[in-house]
Amino acid sequence: MGRHIRPGCPVLRTEATRNLVEAAPGARFIAQGLAYAYAPGLAGEEAPPWQETHPQYGGGRRGLGDVVHRLARRADQARRVAAPVRLLLRRPGMMPTVEFEEHRPMLLGLAYRLLGSMWDAEDVVQEAWLRWEGIDRSEIREPRAFLVTVVSRLALDQLRSARVKREAYTGPWLPEPVLTSEAGPLDTAELRDTVAYATLHLMERLSPPERAVFVLREAFELPYDEIAAIVGSSVANARQMHHRASTRLAAGRDRFQPSSEEHAKLLTKFIDAAAGGDLAALTELFHEDVVSYNDGGGKVRSALRPIFGQRKVVSFINGLLSRYDFSDSGLIDVNGLPAIKTRVAGHLQLVMIDVQDGRIKEIYTVINPDKLARVRPA
Repeated sequence: MGRHIRPGCPVLRTEATRNLVEAAPGARFIAQGLAYAYAPGLAGEEAPPWQETHPQYGGGRRGLGDVVHRLARRADQARRVAAPVRLLLRRPGMMPTVEFEEHRPMLLGLAYRLLGSMWDAEDVVQEAWLRWEGIDRSEIREPRAFLVTVVSRLALDQLRSARVKREAYTGPWLPEPVLTSEAGPLDTAELRDTVAYATLHLMERLSPPERAVFVLREAFELPYDEIAAIVGSSVANARQMHHRASTRLAAGRDRFQPSSEEHAKLLTKFIDAAAGGDLAALTELFHEDVVSYNDGGGKVRSALRPIFGQRKVVSFINGLLSRYDFSDSGLIDVNGLPAIKTRVAGHLQLVMIDVQDGRIKEIYTVINPDKLARVRPA
């Protein structure tokens, strides 16, 4: 572990942490950074290796969010162990802010709906935790309302900058899919609908304030006066933004969506038709105005533009079937609905659909490996 962490450091006291540290070189830097940030007097006098190795992070002690997510971005191996380390630090005595942890799943769900990326959502929630730790909480009467406001504003700021990056993205930008079990609370129809993959994709058409107003009102049922304060508008303008957002989203989706079982049956037919090369059956499954979006992010070969129309989409799929081997196809529950998980030429890919008039209206294929970290086999 090096001379920068003394043997008695509580961060390294458990076998689970030691195993994490030994699992990957990147984990060592996380553990050392955590010791420096959370064990005053136990870390060595000199700057820890994560500061020496990464001087761009600057000097001084860093909080958990800065240490973990910056170092996790540095290396894939470190990224894979960042989440377990975070979970470890939530144990009694390691992270005393129990109240924040009670709201964390809800806050992650909120940030994910606003950003379409769970990795970015985790960054936002971690920044909210740092702010929560730095204030006098005795002055906060409603922690949930305070945290919703902080997370919403942080997500809005990040969404504005993310939109610029997404415009320069290689090919169509699609949201990061997440397992339904990791999507946060889904207790109501509104929570389920706003985390649905097709809805997340449609929300990319909204301005950041419109998206925030829609999510806060539809999914979290906030009153308009609170929403207006969060987005910095009048109550009347917040109502207008909600109306515009609802109208635009309703125009892009079927009013009556199929059940999860009906969704699964349609996907099973899709798998069977593709596996058998039955182009007539595929054609029958697709809406005449079907659109196929493919997100490889420039890292895996994929169509760089959306493919429009029944004939072109069937031709595109037929070309893939004749060129590549599709294997290990099956269904997986993603964003509240079944999706197809398969491998094409050795690359994992996830296929989500939207349905209109009983047929597949939109196909969302995510091949970018960075966006599939949460649906990969353990």
